Amino acid sequence: MWVRVIAGGAAALLLLPVLALFYSISWFLGQSVRFAAFVSVAAVLLVSLLVHDPIYDIPVVAAATLCFLTFSSRVLGVHFAAVVGFLAYAVARRHYGFGPSAILDALVVVCGIAVVWTFICAHSLWIPASPAALTHVEEAIYHHALRTHNPSNDNERTTPAYHMRVVAGIGTVHVPYTGQTTSKKRPLNVVLVHGFAGGNALWAASLFGLAEHFNIYAVEWLGCGRSDRPATNFQTWDEADAFYVQGLEQWRHAMQLDSFVLCGHSMGAMFATHYALRYPTRVEQLVLISPCGIPLPESEPHWLMNALWALEWTPMDLVRNAGPLGPRLMHLILAARLSRQPSTNAIKRGVLDLSMMVEYNYHNWAGKRSGEVGMYTHLLPVRRAYAKRPLKDMLVPTRLTMPISFIYGQDGVDWMNAAHAVKVMQGLTQHTALHKIPSAGHQVFMDNPEVFTTCLRDSIHQAAAATPIFD
Repeated sequence: MWVRVIAGGAAALLLLPVLALFYSISWFLGQSVRFAAFVSVAAVLLVSLLVHDPIYDIPVVAAATLCFLTFSSRVLGVHFAAVVGFLAYAVARRHYGFGPSAILDALVVVCGIAVVWTFICAHSLWIPASPAALTHVEEAIYHHALRTHNPSNDNERTTPAYHMRVVAGIGTVHVPYTGQTTSKKRPLNVVLVHGFAGGNALWAASLFGLAEHFNIYAVEWLGCGRSDRPATNFQTWDEADAFYVQGLEQWRHAMQLDSFVLCGHSMGAMFATHYALRYPTRVEQLVLISPCGIPLPESEPHWLMNALWALEWTPMDLVRNAGPLGPRLMHLILAARLSRQPSTNAIKRGVLDLSMMVEYNYHNWAGKRSGEVGMYTHLLPVRRAYAKRPLKDMLVPTRLTMPISFIYGQDGVDWMNAAHAVKVMQGLTQHTALHKIPSAGHQVFMDNPEVFTTCLRDSIHQAAAATPIFD
């Protein structure tokens, strides 16, 4: 037993420097180009201060090159020429220079790495991801998943109409109502918003089934998916929250939707609740799908977790840091996650294609860092995704009056606890409902899409009729 403990401890000590280096690079890649240049210049000057020989010209030229790469226009050819010019100068200086060769070698290597690294960061050459590729694979996912039986021939399949756009900076998929109109009443508008690390394509297995009953819109939070990804530097919780909430409101205004049923998943359920609080007349119903952040945390965050949280590393940084190996890393992540999912999972059954979902998630994760920082502005560094401002204090009848429904996965499978929703519902006076999807975890719409679609459909209809229900 002691041998195993000692061996494990030794292995952990050996891994610590590797992990520290890996996460440091990951964090460094996530910073702005100006910050990258600053760190590079600081490293170069530090080396030059340790050297007492007349070779200061190399760090001076390196610093000038770094400033040029940082502050000049991002023209690939011009920047490449500057990098090549510096490397040629550094090599020539080393070859014809005088003084201790070991010192010159170290200085040339450090300065060369700093310049090349800043160039790579400035032009995102390390990350083989692109918005165009994200759009292409997302459309392929819908072509694969959004199909329906032709009533005249069950063996024929057609792809229903859908529209992919970017509206007011928000990635949007609109699947118009495809059911039969039997009354003068228009179908409800239903808006689906994803959770952390998600995007519109994750709803693909349910979109058309829902469109048989509603006018469906899947939208991505600002800074995620195909939405615009502006640089973010939030100073307060309110500033960060307005980034997401106002983005959705600007989208609603551009779409000219007077009101809609708002359905949010996981962290998206938090933002959906905040939107409903800010614009209650625009939300006919609020549907929270496996929401995070309802209760108070069970314990205070550990000081070490607080320190790590302050660095703002995200899972997306790991994929970006992997560079050309990013797609392979994403495949490993998705395959590991899929191995723990039930047999009803849409990917396991071929409703969604694994290779397409890997490609989609890669281009989504490895894209420009932006909206993912909501993980740090809104969540605490503790297990189970507790919110800095718990939803239990917001989901009260004095603040929200529209019908509110909760949908969870199976108890023990979904890592969000439905018991928290039950406590909230006990204090609400409007229509409420709680549904649990069998054979489904946190990603209920992917783990059991058919049952989820039926459940969401029935829940919305029942809320519209103001009929309380518990499943």
